[in-house]
Order: sequence, then structure tokens, then C-alpha cells
Amino acid sequence: MKKACLAIILLLLSGCTSASPSSINASDDLHCAVVLRTLEKDANRLGAPPDARKGLYVLQTWYFSKIERERLVDAQGVVEMMKRDPSKVVTAGKECSNRAFGDPDFPRWKEIASDDFEQKGMQ
Repeated sequence: MKKACLAIILLLLSGCTSASPSSINASDDLHCAVVLRTLEKDANRLGAPPDARKGLYVLQTWYFSKIERERLVDAQGVVEMMKRDPSKVVTAGKECSNRAFGDPDFPRWKEIASDDFEQKGMQ
């Protein structure tokens, strides 16, 4: 999946969700997981192309795999932050995507999660 394609999909989904740059922290794995999961759900609901849905699936599973289980109780707080300023979700999503693609371990995760996406028939 190309970063440019993902950026376009995130831009198209900007009217569908919520976030705030002063609230959402793209350096926080939990924030990225929740933002990207929200974008993935919207992409599925809106019938986005399979490559876009797969890309969002890979990204959100990457971030959820990195957070401690105990932090999940804070996820609703991230959702509330997103609701305050819907126009900022895409910016946060792009920043989270860029951060993932910059991680040297991400390519291997991307390969595994892409296979998982296809095996689950999520296309």
C-alpha cells in the first residue's frame, strides 16, 4: 500500500469522523489506534476500495498491538477528544500513518496483517 493512496483515503474520510490536534496526540499509540480504527470503520461503512480498507486495518492493528491492555480503558476518552473537532481526525491519521511507516518493524507487521486481512475475507 502506498502512503499517498492512504493519505487520499484519509482526506476523503475527513467529513465522517472527529478529532482535535491539541487533544489527539499522534505520538501516543492508543490515540493512533483509536483514530485509525474509527477511520477503518468509516471506510468499511462507506464502501472504500479494498486496498484502502486493508491499509487502515494494517495500521490500526499495528497500533493496538503496541499498547498495554490496561490502557484500553482510556479509549473512550480519545473518542470524546475526536468528537470535539471532527476536522482534525484526518491530520492525526496521517501523522500516525507516517509514524508507522517510519518504524523499521512496520514492514514485517504490514506483511502479516495484510495476509490476515485477506484470510479473513475482509475485502
